[in-house]
Amino acid sequence: MSAGGGDAPSELSPARLQFFALQASAELGKAVAQALGCELAKHEERPFEDGEHKTRPVDTVAGRDVYIVQRAMASVRSLTRTRAKRKSASRA
Repeated sequence: MSAGGGDAPSELSPARLQFFALQASAELGKAVAQALGCELAKHEERPFEDGEHKTRPVDTVAGRDVYIVQRAMASVRSLTRTRAKRKSASRA
């Protein structure tokens, strides 16, 4: 079983694949999509002032095998600035 609770497919089917690469990992995502022989799925990203992001798929994901590429962590400098701003720092 897969992490989502369903049976894991034996093979990756390009017809069922929806592959997203978020902005911070766009170049890596393009390279992976090319290697898989598929197109990147369309999505929208919206950053918020506190460093959070909202991502919404534009292409349908119903009944598809969805994969998302995104770096695991922001830079230490970015995290430090975000934390300082949350603590009401006048400059960060």
